[in-house]
Amino acid sequence: MSFFQWIRLNQRPPRATYFVKPMSDPNDIIDEWLVLRCQGGDADAMAELVRRWQPRLKGFAFRLMHDQSITDDVLQATWMDVVRRIRSLRDPRSFRAWLFRIAANKCADHIRRATRERRMLATASCDQAEAFPDPSTPSTGDANDDLEQLQAAVGRLDDDSQRLLRWHYLDSLSVDQIAQRISKPPGTVKSRLFHIRKKLKAALIGEA
Repeated sequence: MSFFQWIRLNQRPPRATYFVKPMSDPNDIIDEWLVLRCQGGDADAMAELVRRWQPRLKGFAFRLMHDQSITDDVLQATWMDVVRRIRSLRDPRSFRAWLFRIAANKCADHIRRATRERRMLATASCDQAEAFPDPSTPSTGDANDDLEQLQAAVGRLDDDSQRLLRWHYLDSLSVDQIAQRISKPPGTVKSRLFHIRKKLKAALIGEA
């Protein structure tokens, strides 16, 4: 029986207890409305979300990355993810937390990739240092130049060699995991990695 049906059958309605619901933040209401429009395919609503949140998102990412160029890359990746996934956001009221969680994950991804690249660079640099044992030999270029040289040298390797390097140094796969993936003995994988590093060392020495 509905409330209005009860009124028709009774002279007075039952006493009710009323709770005052706290007023929502107007900004949250606007964001919720924009998200609903985005989920309906409204490109203007997405542009408005970007305009509203870009400054705060930029400050958040910069505090984590301490580099303007990297921050810009993170923001671009974040908004691309937002555009791709916003239809799957079940509760538009959670947009703020959802947005910053995506940005934090993009920052973490970049840090992990940079760490792996530094580890790969350090390995190649050690091989290069073995070829030049004299500690008085002056260094040429900074770490960025070394990384560019390394990336160029890797780009000249065949596809199989590049794949092994990516699995081992960037994807952090162990020798045994790679061996299982390519159905080869671990010793074969170790030998191939050794020869690949030897090629990189020769390439780096030639460019030094």
